[in-house]
Amino acid sequence: MEKGRKTNKILTILLIIGTVTVFFPLYMAVIIAFKNPNEMTNDVAGALSLPKSWSFSNFAEAMQVTDFWHSLGNSLLITLVTIVLAILIHSIAGYVIGRGMRKIKGFKFIYFYIIFNYLYLNIYFILFLFWCFCYTY
Repeated sequence: MEKGRKTNKILTILLIIGTVTVFFPLYMAVIIAFKNPNEMTNDVAGALSLPKSWSFSNFAEAMQVTDFWHSLGNSLLITLVTIVLAILIHSIAGYVIGRGMRKIKGFKFIYFYIIFNYLYLNIYFILFLFWCFCYTY
């Protein structure tokens, strides 16, 4: 440690507690995901221990039960449609507003209205797309 440099012990302890608080549930989720059901026990030592044999069958079963590939396909479709529509609409609107900003005074209001929508209202568009695609399949 350098001379004259002080460490804040309270802050260090709080950061260590915060790190353990974040990483311990992550550790438990990963360890439990790879364990066989017969390896799960009611005692703490059994739950915290590493699996004796690493099993990927839990992942295959979860993917089958939740219809993972269909849900992933829906998410990708919604994402791609959203990206394509956003690029088309925003580039056309940006061109029109950029060209007309100096000529017509109303374009400044439209410009600020669109900036407001970028910041706050995109979530409604995404929810609408999700709603549309959920009920089509």
